[in-house]
Amino acid sequence: MRRIEPYSLRQTAEGFFVLHAIRSDSGEHRSYRVDRMQGAAVTSQVFNPRYAVELISTGALKVMPSIAMPRMPLIGRTGRSRSQGPTYVYRCTACGKTFNKKKMDGTLIAHKNREGYPCYGRYGSYVRTKY
Repeated sequence: MRRIEPYSLRQTAEGFFVLHAIRSDSGEHRSYRVDRMQGAAVTSQVFNPRYAVELISTGALKVMPSIAMPRMPLIGRTGRSRSQGPTYVYRCTACGKTFNKKKMDGTLIAHKNREGYPCYGRYGSYVRTKY
């Protein structure tokens, strides 16, 4: 089960409903098509919102159209199928941000820390392998 911080529910031009959220463990933005979800549960875990939360617990839910974004293939950003081998997770030794990599290589790209400033970390420590 993935723990997420939900922020908004949008409708795509094709008519699909998409839940936009932040993964609690990695801090990465994710969008989930509601028709593909296998289940959901509310937890008692609280979070400090990083963005304006458009979801409220009272009244009817207002669904906004998704903003125009460049179309990306459904198989992922890299153009590879998700079933082609494991993904290696590395954590930056300086700021703690996690990175998913296709190769077992701890070198990291230039990135920003949680405060939004450039991080000096260029090497990550191995965390786990996702299959």
